[in-house]
Amino acid sequence: MKRQGDFIRTQSEENGLWRFIRRDSDLNKQMILLEEALAKFGLSQNEVRIYIYLERTGEKKATEIAEALSFHRTETYRILSTLEEKGLVCSTFEKPMKFVAVPLDKAVDLLIKTQKMRISLLEKEKVDLINLWLSIPKEKFQNSKKNVFQILEGEPQVFLKANELLEKTCTELLVFAPEEYLSKLYNNDFLENLELCSSRLCATFLTESSLKGESFLSRINGTISKGVCGVESIGKLPCFIVSDKQELLTIFYCEDGAKDRIHRKKIRLVGHFTNCTAYVQAMFMLFSRLAETS
Repeated sequence: MKRQGDFIRTQSEENGLWRFIRRDSDLNKQMILLEEALAKFGLSQNEVRIYIYLERTGEKKATEIAEALSFHRTETYRILSTLEEKGLVCSTFEKPMKFVAVPLDKAVDLLIKTQKMRISLLEKEKVDLINLWLSIPKEKFQNSKKNVFQILEGEPQVFLKANELLEKTCTELLVFAPEEYLSKLYNNDFLENLELCSSRLCATFLTESSLKGESFLSRINGTISKGVCGVESIGKLPCFIVSDKQELLTIFYCEDGAKDRIHRKKIRLVGHFTNCTAYVQAMFMLFSRLAETS
């Protein structure tokens, strides 16, 4: 019987499910997952590798780091200097100089604070940027509706668009979400935002008739003003959102041919937005048919 501490729990970006990895069975896979996680904070692959090496081995000279990781010595010094600027590495006052990594928990806190400060500065610059834009003379032109098609790559961009679409909806919102997309809608605040908007719009939510789907629907039933339904058979249909019968966002998984370093197939979340009347009406009719058979 293995103890709980013998395992590491990680969450898959592909389907939102948790998985458990033995601490002592596949160290290489664990290190790859750790490198991928730290890279999300804006560190380059080589910065992550040097930081992790120092954190695991203790203080080292730059030449020792370069030799251990097969880096050029000049490149190693440059990366160490960058890590020092970010507060992730400290150097000792001795000859030859040695470097030591800040503990991982403190390093992550520093990276998070840096990201928050960057966002705060950008938000402060927003007003100045808009005022500057408004001060520039513009040519007059006639506004006419154009069919727009927009491809969105990656989960953050897809759900930024989904929440933007929700905010713009005036009267009716239709959401069709197969089981595999439910956790994505939940984790990206779409359902929370839908609850906030429920008083001003009429919303209908469809998903699969399954244990997960029924559990999910029971939790959100009080937040949807029109109702929720379970659909018996949906095949391989993507998730889609219809706003006021005028705009459509389709969300689906796209599998790349390449594989990552631990031999998993790379699966990206992709979104397709359009206001083309023919597309929107087709998906509205599909939603209506699914609702009839629910």
